Amino acid sequence: MAIVDAIKETIGDKNLNRLKPLKLDGNKKKIISKNIKFKNLHRGERCFIIGNGPSTQLQDLSLLKEEITFTVNQAPRNKQFESINTTYHVWSDAIFFNIDRNKHEDMELLKIIKAVNVANNKPDIFYQIGALNMVNEFNLDFEQKVNYFQEGLNFYDGYDEVIDFTSIVPFFTTVVQYAVSLAIYMGFSEIYLLGCDCTGFIMHAEHVMQSNEFQYSYEVSENEKKRMEKTTLSTSMADVLYGHWRLLNNYKILNNYCKKRNINLINCTGGGVLESLSTMKYEDIFAPRTRTDNGIRFDIKNNFENND
Repeated sequence: MAIVDAIKETIGDKNLNRLKPLKLDGNKKKIISKNIKFKNLHRGERCFIIGNGPSTQLQDLSLLKEEITFTVNQAPRNKQFESINTTYHVWSDAIFFNIDRNKHEDMELLKIIKAVNVANNKPDIFYQIGALNMVNEFNLDFEQKVNYFQEGLNFYDGYDEVIDFTSIVPFFTTVVQYAVSLAIYMGFSEIYLLGCDCTGFIMHAEHVMQSNEFQYSYEVSENEKKRMEKTTLSTSMADVLYGHWRLLNNYKILNNYCKKRNINLINCTGGGVLESLSTMKYEDIFAPRTRTDNGIRFDIKNNFENND
């Protein structure tokens, strides 16, 4: 950690990506190049990105059924998941991609991965490229609409490089931020966040203190608790808090990145500790629209609080 920080201080965050350029092998490059079909696919539209924070338990997610939505990771455990009719789903954490057929907790996770598809809805699913072997082993690409992305670029204060999902994208500490960057790539001009409580560090602290509380939008099964303990026990509280600082700082950087591109990034989470984004009450988004000379139009600028 100290060596990396010293290098950054010497050459600057911006130059780090140029000093150590990441390269894709031919096969991965070919796979990721297919994402070109998503570039500016939703130019000027709005979308909703739903994290797995506990606040969503108090919000009616069925209101999003006709909206363009992104869900993430183990969202299918949420009792409201099927009512969302999600459009896109993102898996980014490597801990989900090493599934042991002999472990009950891993096979339960595989069921959750498959459960992203529901009755009449098969969303486009974006896996971090590290999931390639798992997808092939369990033939997920025969059941799901599978896409991949590769992360790895340094994401620094003042980041202004083009986010390109046919190439390597920035590294983030939370799956929601990958969904935000994907939404930017797709051309959305309004991006609403829900369930971004950013309280995961509390869960880790409570585990250290031997509490049974979990900071998720869903009930954690006994098998999932076993799987989570592997990660929790191998991560120090110092690392967790540093990671949490990076998480919050990256939201600030993403917000500035969006502002430069006239994209509204708005936090509609009911609570939590994310303070760097403009906020809006979830219910107000669906309030009666105001009439203008051009017909019915909802003017977002009059309905959110700027937290700059």
